[in-house]
Amino acid sequence: MRFGGHETFPIRTGWLSKGLLLSNGRNVQFDDPSVADVLGVGRNMSKSIRHWLHVTGLVTRDGRNAPIILTELGRLILSRDPYLQHIATWWALHINLATQTTAAAAWRWFFNDFARERFDRLTCIDEFTRALERKVNRLPSRKTIARDIACLLQSYSTPLPAEPLDPEDATDCPLRMLKLIVQHRDTGYFDRRFIVRPIPPELLGYAFAQMQGEDHSGHFEIPFTDALVLQFAPGRVLALDAEGLASLLNDAERVCGRDKIRTFLLGGERMIAVVWKSPTSWLADYYERVGACT
Repeated sequence: MRFGGHETFPIRTGWLSKGLLLSNGRNVQFDDPSVADVLGVGRNMSKSIRHWLHVTGLVTRDGRNAPIILTELGRLILSRDPYLQHIATWWALHINLATQTTAAAAWRWFFNDFARERFDRLTCIDEFTRALERKVNRLPSRKTIARDIACLLQSYSTPLPAEPLDPEDATDCPLRMLKLIVQHRDTGYFDRRFIVRPIPPELLGYAFAQMQGEDHSGHFEIPFTDALVLQFAPGRVLALDAEGLASLLNDAERVCGRDKIRTFLLGGERMIAVVWKSPTSWLADYYERVGACT
């Protein structure tokens, strides 16, 4: 379980696009000052870009000193959405963050285990600390924990009332577009609501595939209630209530086809059947449907 790595910087507009383009076919050393110059950022920001490329699943490496290479997802996004303009791309990256098993521990905990819908930053830090005390032998420093929570909240939270927009300001994290967290500037409290969300239907399949892992062929079935509450399930990582999940399922049946995803009754219990394919294939279906560039 790893902490930090982001150098306190959330993802900024253009960072992942620049990192993907630079990493394509090159052995890039992001802590090299010359690479930071090419990216047009400081050295710490360059290392932050490397971190975000890894934890969102866009790049990988076989060992600490091995070259960075694009993953299947990274290659798909570079070819179909190189400037990360489609919100479906950001939903996919968010799902990857929320289902990380080795890194981005604060993200995994927040979107899967943290139960509060209204909270302040100190409460979030305290509950994450208590969760870690039950799971890890060596607790990171409170400063490290606080930095991870601060970075997470800064990444997602939309301030209310809204701040004046500056078209020249590229410091806002694009994950705010998902509208998963609201910050009330007058009180400092945050709200995270489980609601109906306008999510591209293919991303429901992406979330199910990410939840199930690589050990499935054919199709799998899951009770509707489990899809709401289980760790890594769409209800948790996409912040959906029962109405929101039902609405997204209806959209998925209509757009993707009932041969790929559908609901049915089994002994009075509502079930969901999903054809298993890789998360990347679900995202490719979205790009194909909307005619994203090739």
